Amino acid sequence: MPSTDNFATRRRLTYVAVGFVTPALVTLIAVVVQAMSISDLPDEIAVHWNASGDADRWGSPWTMVIGAIVVGLVAIGISAVNYRQVRDGTPGGTFRWVSTASAALATATAVIFAGTLAAQTDGDTESPVALIGISVIAAFAVGAVGWYVQPADPPANPGRPAEPMGLAPGGRAVWLHTQTASRGILIVTGLVFVFASVSVLVAWTNGGSTSALWAAIAIVAVTIGAASTIVAYHVRVDSSGLTVRSIAGLPRWHVAADDIEDVSVVNIRAIGDFGGYGVRFARGRLGIVLRSGSAVSITRTSGRPLVITLDDAPTAAALLVAVSVRARQQ
Repeated sequence: MPSTDNFATRRRLTYVAVGFVTPALVTLIAVVVQAMSISDLPDEIAVHWNASGDADRWGSPWTMVIGAIVVGLVAIGISAVNYRQVRDGTPGGTFRWVSTASAALATATAVIFAGTLAAQTDGDTESPVALIGISVIAAFAVGAVGWYVQPADPPANPGRPAEPMGLAPGGRAVWLHTQTASRGILIVTGLVFVFASVSVLVAWTNGGSTSALWAAIAIVAVTIGAASTIVAYHVRVDSSGLTVRSIAGLPRWHVAADDIEDVSVVNIRAIGDFGGYGVRFARGRLGIVLRSGSAVSITRTSGRPLVITLDDAPTAAALLVAVSVRARQQ
């Protein structure tokens, strides 16, 4: 296994090359190609095509130039959001995906925007279906190279095995806890909910169509459902094992005491280890991730491992070990 310092340095440099340099370079090439084409273009060009392949919207050639620049900056911005964590050495395979996606996004849009202008220098306004195919191939190629040059993260830290809680023979214990998300996640979730609610209110008060109103209501319903998976969970550890359910009641999980093979206390980085918050799947693990920090990792005799972030992870883990040992002895 490479040294930690060498790995961190290589990951940081390749992350910059793939997530920053590549999007900037392909965007620059696209802008240069566009600038060379503009002198041979009319004041207005086709900028949109309908399902039949006919141009149905026209605009200035500079629209395509600005579009390429904006998407290139967005792609770089996506990588920039995570750079601080990469620089600080935060583990997690998600960062490799982020930089690769940034490079692929910038490449695809650069090909489309530059190709659209170049193709119309001879007056051709046919639908750029073939160009879209080329952009996908180019994005896949650049993404594949970007993925390959970045080092894979070493195996996740297994954490420290939990010691069983001392229980008297025949004694019982129950651990109850409601785990809430971090303040930042709660604020963002609240803002999304407010935005969705305002959308319904606007659709209703402005006399919009019935379909528009139902679409807005569906957005609110989806928002509430999504929020229930990232806002808070009720957690119970008792003689039956572990039970976790969202504040809405669903989703819900139960790990039976006799299905627990191993329990560890680990430190989780939400973005680095699982790529975000809520119910996540990463590295063969199911994660219920409401924040970064201490978590209980459960290896089951059946099914994938389960990781849940908890404020008092050591206590929950100790009781889980105790009840699992007792269940196997019965």
